[in-house]
Amino acid sequence: MRSFQPRSFALRRVISIPHHGLEGEDRWAGRAGAWALCDGASEGYDGAGWARSLARSLVSTNSTYSAVQQARTSYMASRSSLQGQLAGTDQDWLRERGAARGSWSTALLVRVSRLGGFLRAEACGDTVLFVRDGFDPVCSFPIDDADAFNQSPALIADRDGNDRGEDVFSSVTIMLGGLRRPSLVLASDALAACVLAVHGAERRALWAFLATADTPALQSWAASEHAGGRLRADDLTMLVLAP
Repeated sequence: MRSFQPRSFALRRVISIPHHGLEGEDRWAGRAGAWALCDGASEGYDGAGWARSLARSLVSTNSTYSAVQQARTSYMASRSSLQGQLAGTDQDWLRERGAARGSWSTALLVRVSRLGGFLRAEACGDTVLFVRDGFDPVCSFPIDDADAFNQSPALIADRDGNDRGEDVFSSVTIMLGGLRRPSLVLASDALAACVLAVHGAERRALWAFLATADTPALQSWAASEHAGGRLRADDLTMLVLAP
């Protein structure tokens, strides 16, 4: 049996191919061994803004409950500031009408232990963590089947009592010490579903492509996969963590 060698995980690669607008509605944050990826719902008022507030709070707060409350406070403060700037304008009326609908987001938080021996992940919705040994699959969380994705994932709302808001996180602890070449991938739903739909050598080849392809190649691949019905038209975001 190999002895455990301490190792520190760091962010090694980020893929972001927006579909909704110029920047998309996925947002991520990282801080001192913690990373979060949040996918803002496009049907909400401000999915990207809410996802940003949520991701930042998740990596800076020990409790997901406290993180959600902190994110709501900071998000509403930023909205109030914008309201002051637009007061009395046509944009103010449109903003208020849109804001009444609310905003929602998925959330995935991954914390890796200081020595890299294990991780704890917490998730609400269909943003997925992949644990790999090299390009070989170890597990995924909270979804491990491409058929499990649907159009109504659990979402966290920007305020208490907002319809569709579900402040319920599932959690898992995963040991990493026995992996020779551990890596962690946080992926938004469309990309995660595409990965889970293939297996064996085909999945390893996909991981290898995603590990090195530049932006034009990724955009060309996404367009081809979408045209072939193998990839949903959505923002594509992926974070890769490794020692």
